[in-house]
Amino acid sequence: MALLNPISLLFVSLPLLAAAISGQFSRTSLGIASRTILSVGVAGTFIGNIHMLAQMDDPNNLLPAFSVSLLTALYAAFGKILLDIFEAQKPIPAPVNPGPANAALATTIGLATLVGAMVWGGRLLIFLDSLASGLFLLGTALIAAISVRLGSRCIEGDLARFLPHFGLFILYASIVAVLPVLSDPSEIGPVIAWGFLGHLYCNVASLLIRLAAPHRIHAYSRLTDWLIFASSVGGVCLHMTLVVWSVY
Repeated sequence: MALLNPISLLFVSLPLLAAAISGQFSRTSLGIASRTILSVGVAGTFIGNIHMLAQMDDPNNLLPAFSVSLLTALYAAFGKILLDIFEAQKPIPAPVNPGPANAALATTIGLATLVGAMVWGGRLLIFLDSLASGLFLLGTALIAAISVRLGSRCIEGDLARFLPHFGLFILYASIVAVLPVLSDPSEIGPVIAWGFLGHLYCNVASLLIRLAAPHRIHAYSRLTDWLIFASSVGGVCLHMTLVVWSVY
């Protein structure tokens, strides 16, 4: 079936194991999983699209590959719905400090899953971009500086909470930047690359912080979680619409 992809399922499942470790296999693990699963799905979709855009020799493979890349987001959305149902039936306790060993193991599994997906589809170097890195560092510095200025006692929590917002800013800024160069296909790829990678860096950093220090994170409302998820996937779809329009 077109909706079944073992690699995408594995990609979404492994970070759930990391959430269970971070929550010390208690009921709080469900809360950590609920806070991270949509970020996992978005990361998988962006990784898949970056691989796809790096191998555009045959435009006929573009839409089928895009369909596969969206499966991780679909699986994550389904998992989030199930977790929200569980939480609605019986409230989940707030996460506690996982301890150094559990935090290190959880983040290692999460990072290994992401890096493994990057390596699986091609060259790891395509995930390096100086402009995207600069924008990510700028966003990190701005959030940290504002947090310090306002007297926040949990800078890492603020980074985990607001980096996804800054990632959306980078993503949609790249959409604005790609519009003037649609007539030149050679210019489209680099612009989309820094938009996708900047968003990916922000999303991954937030995800790893949530796994390492779940007790330090202020949970989003469910609506905010879904809005960030929908805005991220919507930005990808808009980008790909522009790519397909320029190619065909």
